[in-house]
Amino acid sequence: MRTDIQCPAEGCGERIDIAFRVTDYLAHHQPRKPRGIERDHEPGWFRMTNPDVSFRPPSGADQLAIADEPEGVRLLAERCIRPADAPARVRRRVEAAMEALAPSLYGELDGTCPVCAATVRIPFDPQRYVLLELRAQATSLYEEVHLLAGHYKWSEQDILALPRLRRTRYAELIHAERSAG
Repeated sequence: MRTDIQCPAEGCGERIDIAFRVTDYLAHHQPRKPRGIERDHEPGWFRMTNPDVSFRPPSGADQLAIADEPEGVRLLAERCIRPADAPARVRRRVEAAMEALAPSLYGELDGTCPVCAATVRIPFDPQRYVLLELRAQATSLYEEVHLLAGHYKWSEQDILALPRLRRTRYAELIHAERSAG
C-alpha cells in the first residue's frame, strides 16, 4: 500500500511517499491472548480467571445499540461484561484484554522526508483508506464504461462482463490513440 503526505517541517512542504505491506501492517496489529484469559464455554466469550469475570469484545450491533444513549458506556458494559458491575480496576483489565484480543487497526505510520530528513508520523485509518480507494475505483469504472461504450459502441453489460485488467487496457489504448493524434 502507498499513501502520501506533505512534509510538515517548516519551509519544506515536500510530498512524502510512505509505502508498506499489508501483511506487515496486520502482523503489527496481530491479536494476542493475554495471560490469565481463557475462552469461556459460550462462543465469543472469554473468562478472566482472577477475578472471575466473563467478557466479549463489543460487536457492531452492540455499538449501534448504544450509539445515541447517554448511558452508553454502562449499557455497553452490561452487554459485554459479566458481572456488569465489576469494580473499575477489573473493568480496566477487561478493557485491556479486549484491546489485545481485538486490536484496533487504526494506527500511525512513520516516514522520513527525502529532502529535509524530518521524521513524519501520520495517522492511518484502514477503513477510511479502503473506502476512498473503492470510491476512486467506482469513479474510474464509470469513466471506463463511458469511454468504451462511446468508442466501441459496446453495451454497459458487455463492458462490465470484461475482466477488470482487460477493460482497463482497452481504456488505456483509447487514451493512447487520442493522445497520439
